[in-house]
Amino acid sequence: MFKVSKGDFVFDPFCGSGTTLIKAKMYGYNSVGLDISPFSVFLTNVLTKSYNTGRLRKKQVKRSQKGQT
Repeated sequence: MFKVSKGDFVFDPFCGSGTTLIKAKMYGYNSVGLDISPFSVFLTNVLTKSYNTGRLRKKQVKRSQKGQT
């Protein structure tokens, strides 16, 4: 196993479903991944994106108050 310090980059040249990049993000490391498959790139982007859950909850509450789902 390689030693990685905070602020270092983890490079995954064949990221596939993004497992290495997800773990890097969980531990606070910067990461970059590449893959030839457009679907793998899309999947990894979705799985590693940071979402503002507070904002999503507020939108959900507003929609439920309007009777939308």
